[in-house]
Amino acid sequence: MTEFEELVRPHADALYRTALRMTGDASAAEDLVQEAFLKAWKNLHRFERGTNFKAWIFTILTNAYINDYRRA
Repeated sequence: MTEFEELVRPHADALYRTALRMTGDASAAEDLVQEAFLKAWKNLHRFERGTNFKAWIFTILTNAYINDYRRA
């Protein structure tokens, strides 16, 4: 298992539940979580080890939702 998987796995269900509350649609929630995972993976070098990963990835999820909402 990669370092990224070890960081993400404990939060995957909570991320999906939050995305589902935001979007109200299961498919859209899955897409939103996927987008958050991709952005987090691409920017993992910006994450400061030893800080709160959960807060970091939930911020990414929230910002992805806001950006998608603005585009729509």
